[in-house]
Amino acid sequence: MFIESRVIVLSDYIRPGKTIGIIGGGSVARFLALRAKELGFLVNILDPRKDCAASGIADLLIQAEYNDLRELERLGRMCDVVAYTTDHVDVDVLSNISDINLPQGTDMLAITQDLLMQKGFLEDNGINIAPYATIVMITDIEENIDGIGYPCYLRPTRGSDYLELQGPQDMMEAMDVVKGQTCILESSIPDAKEYSISIARNEKGDMMLFPVVRHYRDDYEGYLQQVVTQHELPEEVEEEIRRIAKKIALGLSLKGLISIEFNVTDIGAIYVDRIVPRLYEENLYSEEVCSTSMTEAFVRSLCNWPLEENSQLRSDCVTLMLYGRDISTAQRQIPVQPHWHFYFYDRDDAITTTRVGHINIPTSSVEKEREKIDSVML
Repeated sequence: MFIESRVIVLSDYIRPGKTIGIIGGGSVARFLALRAKELGFLVNILDPRKDCAASGIADLLIQAEYNDLRELERLGRMCDVVAYTTDHVDVDVLSNISDINLPQGTDMLAITQDLLMQKGFLEDNGINIAPYATIVMITDIEENIDGIGYPCYLRPTRGSDYLELQGPQDMMEAMDVVKGQTCILESSIPDAKEYSISIARNEKGDMMLFPVVRHYRDDYEGYLQQVVTQHELPEEVEEEIRRIAKKIALGLSLKGLISIEFNVTDIGAIYVDRIVPRLYEENLYSEEVCSTSMTEAFVRSLCNWPLEENSQLRSDCVTLMLYGRDISTAQRQIPVQPHWHFYFYDRDDAITTTRVGHINIPTSSVEKEREKIDSVML
């Protein structure tokens, strides 16, 4: 009996003992750095804040602005591979760094930072998105509203802010949004539910898919409240989401990890909402319940280590996102919730709407756990 094997030379991958650089020192960078160090790497971090969340984990902290070309070049020279974990990086600056191993590249960042470019990429790849129109002046809204319809969303092409337009009475507020920036006017998808999927890919082309998860938001303020692994999507809809994720990853020539957010209607129509070109806090449910966490998959993809096709769920999970307003209530639950896994991000400047942590709750009954959250966290 012959067992097929593949000989991998050392140049094919980045070995433990080498140095990973991270642009951005927030909470996600902290988790990524912890995982990288567990896998045997040194970690250097660049962030404007001396006391950023990842500062205590870093072997070296370079305190500099994200777009400081000289310090980014310094980071590149000191590290064997570099990743970004923040959106606040200028594509032009990164593109001008000559001596840096940046597997994620800048093309993907350019596409995902600009909403019009992102929608153009999705359309070019035959991927379904909500109807939209480009808005440069307030009159563009008036000309396109009949085709878009109310309610709809007015979104600047850069950043994550948006304004929901319920009717003509919101036009005055819309004028303030449009002033001085290009926006899109996007249709609302009636009765749609929010889902996401994450996918990692290395330079060799290995791809690892993570479970499809459901997002729940605050009905009044719109903030993400919970990420839940259990959902009622038909198998064929979930399989289509996985197919779309692979198509997007290939279209972006992905090296690293992305998350893709979807709106799905009750009849199974799928609309891609946005692509997130990095790890973010919503991904961190995987630390407790996936056979390979997203932080490990990200490190493996950056270093060109092999990836399994799927990261399997070992248990269902509810992830509760914590904001500044929740911190005291969450801390009171520590002595009485032995199966809750608490994470706090060391943010002294937290305000009520700042995300300050999360709780991962592995469970065999998602609904019972969500009922408990409602009863003890309100």
